[in-house]
Amino acid sequence: MDQQKWKKVNEIVDTALELKGQQRDTFIEKKCKDDEALKSEVTRLLESIEQSGTEGFLENTKDFPGHLAADFSKEEQESASSLVGKTIDQYTITKLIGHGGMGSVFLAERADEAYNRPIALKVMRRGMDTPSNVARFERERNILANLDHPNIARLLDGGVTEAGLPYLVMEYVEGISLLDYCDSKKLNIDKRLSLFKEVCQAVKHAHTNATIHRDLKPSNILVTDEGNVKVLDFGIAKLLEPEDPESTLLQTRTGARMLTLGYAAPEQLESKAITTATDSYTLGILLYELLVGVHPFDMDDKDLTQIEQIIRSKEPSLPSNKFSNLPTETQKKLARKRNTTAAAILKLLSGDLDAIVIKALRKEPESRYSSAEQLLEDLQRREQNLPVIAREDTFRYNSSKFIRRHKTGISVAAGFLLLIIGFTVFYTWQITEERNKARIEAQKAEEVTEFLTRIFEGSNPSVPKSDSIPVRHFLETGVKRINEIEEQPEVKAALMTTMGRVYSNLGQYERSDTLHEEALKLSKKIYKDPHEDLAKSYVMMAVNEKELDNFAAAESLYKKGINILEKLGNRPDSLYSSSLSNLALLYEEIGEHQKAIPFHKKAVALDKKNYPEGHEKIGISLNHLAVAQDKNGNFQKALKNYEKALKILKNQLGNDHQRTAITTHNIAILYRNLGMIDRAMPMMKEALKMKKAIYGNEHIVVVSSLAGMGHLYRETGQIEKSISSFKKTLDIVSNTHGDSSMYSGIMMFSLGATYLQDGSFSKAEQLFRKSIHILERVLGPEGSYLAIPKHMLGKVFLKQEKLSEAQNEFRETKSILIKHYETSHPYYAGLMKSLGRLKIAQDSLQKAHFYLNKSIEVFEQKLPDNHWKLAESRLLFGKVLYHQGNYDESRQLLQQSIPNIQKFRGDDDPYVKSSREILNLISSAE
Repeated sequence: MDQQKWKKVNEIVDTALELKGQQRDTFIEKKCKDDEALKSEVTRLLESIEQSGTEGFLENTKDFPGHLAADFSKEEQESASSLVGKTIDQYTITKLIGHGGMGSVFLAERADEAYNRPIALKVMRRGMDTPSNVARFERERNILANLDHPNIARLLDGGVTEAGLPYLVMEYVEGISLLDYCDSKKLNIDKRLSLFKEVCQAVKHAHTNATIHRDLKPSNILVTDEGNVKVLDFGIAKLLEPEDPESTLLQTRTGARMLTLGYAAPEQLESKAITTATDSYTLGILLYELLVGVHPFDMDDKDLTQIEQIIRSKEPSLPSNKFSNLPTETQKKLARKRNTTAAAILKLLSGDLDAIVIKALRKEPESRYSSAEQLLEDLQRREQNLPVIAREDTFRYNSSKFIRRHKTGISVAAGFLLLIIGFTVFYTWQITEERNKARIEAQKAEEVTEFLTRIFEGSNPSVPKSDSIPVRHFLETGVKRINEIEEQPEVKAALMTTMGRVYSNLGQYERSDTLHEEALKLSKKIYKDPHEDLAKSYVMMAVNEKELDNFAAAESLYKKGINILEKLGNRPDSLYSSSLSNLALLYEEIGEHQKAIPFHKKAVALDKKNYPEGHEKIGISLNHLAVAQDKNGNFQKALKNYEKALKILKNQLGNDHQRTAITTHNIAILYRNLGMIDRAMPMMKEALKMKKAIYGNEHIVVVSSLAGMGHLYRETGQIEKSISSFKKTLDIVSNTHGDSSMYSGIMMFSLGATYLQDGSFSKAEQLFRKSIHILERVLGPEGSYLAIPKHMLGKVFLKQEKLSEAQNEFRETKSILIKHYETSHPYYAGLMKSLGRLKIAQDSLQKAHFYLNKSIEVFEQKLPDNHWKLAESRLLFGKVLYHQGNYDESRQLLQQSIPNIQKFRGDDDPYVKSSREILNLISSAE
């Protein structure tokens, strides 16, 4: 059964196991529909699991010490040892490494020497090969196949032995357990935390791939001699159920209790749902041991019942308290292993680390870190001297953090508190008492609201981290108080809008959406159309819908808000200008660049009218207009506006501001479009450096410049660097927006284009198909961005001589381009070039002549004469002319164009090679 089919079977079975009788039958019928083969596999797997139950893995373990899993008998060990020297399929077993709950692990090597490194081969234990365990073992293989992370041991292969026992072939990791490594190297607390964060990164990757480890423990986390962490054995992991709309946490159905008690979470003993928070609990135990040197619970000399009771109900001591209560000699011994003193350890543990560890170890899953990602985030916040989620946001705590980061300007912080209080009093009074009489004061209130909102922008994924005071714990209380306001609906609506903006800035768009929707409903009741506050409610909700990728809803809301503003006699031009600009940016985001330009032009005109010459607002709106012009192929107009924008922004904001960085990036993109790689490359590097300095290396805003470098590396033939850049962008986008967002779709086709140029057609095709699937879902079947991966997929087919498939993709590409772009756009010229190549392959030289001539006409209008895209079209046209017997024109085009490609890609470029061959043929013919 293929990977996709197997995954579908598992998803259906996991849910079906929770259902009974007719409810289960109805569910299976609905999911399988008319696919009888799928239904048969689902039914077979369900029957095998239910026949064997949970196998009672822990029912007879009372005689085993502490938290150790049951070991093999002597007879079973001898049976496993007998496999040494045998060959299973193409793998020769050389050594028995050890035993686990489900089988034996051997050191092996490829008998055919196709893979010359040692491998770990895991074979299911004899007697454990019940139908449900075989199914579980097979599922482990499928789960591991989806995990690709440098800190996770890779799955290489799998199969079934002649005796019918399933086996897995894993990357062999030579190392020692995390705890032993740290102690042997006498690593200090900071270095231990650094390794622990690598573990969290690995588990985070598993969580984002719908996988829970469920058996994290020191023996499953090794560190190599080079200091690299490797997490092993996702052997009892189960696929999560991400399609369940009721779930707030991704869950798996609890199954057989195959676990190690010393590292088991309470819910694993109570047959409750296992979630990503379960792994957070185990990570908490590991972190406790790394820091303190002892387990959080005393399990020595306890029987199974007592151990289970401790896990279920006993609260752990604070790490600092646990350490301080150890005997003095033990403290000194542990301190030596951490290359420090006992007093220093106590000081480090007290405070943030205490709070982080205890939060991870809370008995209730909903009170813990919901995932490894949250735990990792808190550790990073601690390093940055920012308040951690785990600690109560008391005034003293947050103030101490703020003061430590900013020893100057404390008077400003004190003034901030007074300002918030003053804002609430003033804004309430202003709306209810002086709405129609004090327009200037209303504008002041708006500015205060804007200031209050910006305070929370430090958590916004689209702005750089700043001096934000975390208020998540206060927000819900604020919302409740707002809901209690009944006699002042105007105040209620305004505060709901403000609170919605705060949640949006914190990246909590779903919560923000609810508040904006409530504010809009209330505004519709309060105000008659046209009214400024009603327009603002529409616009604020549109902003949020855009963040949720609800582009059609966002467009409709923007238009309604703009329509109201245009009817106002005394409209606020700043709101009107920003609304026009935001609608234009929405169009750009979904690839509707032609629609964007008139709105950007209106915004620029308004800003020039309302702000003095050289104001930063004019620079920002000019940059936005230039982006749309660039995307529409109006390169010279775009360049003029970019240059004006950059001059304004450098003068007003300086060289190290995010707006300056973004505009620098945009100019680099334009230079690339113009084929001016020697200018584009240093500017893109400068933009990337500026963004990293402002946002950090992993921020979503850095992605565009990383991608820009990827494109430039590809166009200059630096394939490995291009692939590395695009893979990095995909990692960041996946972490911030998920694997199925529009941004992921765009990064996929960008990486695919590099694989295509490198000749890795299978990888390229896979990425283009994924990209098309994502973009069709987000933008619809004719979204403008779809033209690129469809065109690229056609190129893959053309390279593979699948001419009819290529023609179909090019036809669909043309349909999309004609809908969104003028026929004078460079995208259209690129397609004409591909159609020309197709017609050459089909021996239709007259049609090839037509398409390539059209491509050259458009490129000559838009691009410099030495541009490599124009050179490619001319070279192809030269080949057609050669085959048509027009040697003179062919030679002229080839000689003119070869240097323009050779300059960036060298003599080995396919276009250069084939063109030289034709020149040789022309010389021979003469």
